[in-house]
Amino acid sequence: MFLGDCYKFLGVNSDADEKTIRKAWRTKTKEVHPDVNKSKDAAEKFTRLTDAMNVLLDSTERMKHDRQFGYHQKAKNQDSNSKQSFTEFQETKAKKNVEEWSKDYNAAMEIRERQRGQKRLKHKRNIVFVLLGILVGVIALLIVVHFLYSDKMNELMKFVH
Repeated sequence: MFLGDCYKFLGVNSDADEKTIRKAWRTKTKEVHPDVNKSKDAAEKFTRLTDAMNVLLDSTERMKHDRQFGYHQKAKNQDSNSKQSFTEFQETKAKKNVEEWSKDYNAAMEIRERQRGQKRLKHKRNIVFVLLGILVGVIALLIVVHFLYSDKMNELMKFVH
């Protein structure tokens, strides 16, 4: 892990893209590679150079590095000249509009809840009527079955004929 300022070490700007970073790394490696440079610390310099490039190519590590060394970018609208200023009238009107819209929204939500409650009640009534219909049908069926298998049914049949 590289501990210094990677941009300065590689000689690139803080907004450098991947291609620029790799090009700077290749240029520097020609100077510090252990096969070319015979100094004792060439291998260490080459390792540090590679670590610096890896930090800048990994987006997470690059963000950490940028925050540590003060390269983090401001949001685009954070500059004082890009902020839009409003008059007191505009601010008051905007607040009033937000309040009105909030009231309208709340009223609409109350109406919606009432409608949902009415639909639930209607569905409950329908279920009750269906269950009552089933119950009446079952009772009628029981009565018919009872008369079919009883002596009274025979008497009723004689009376009808």
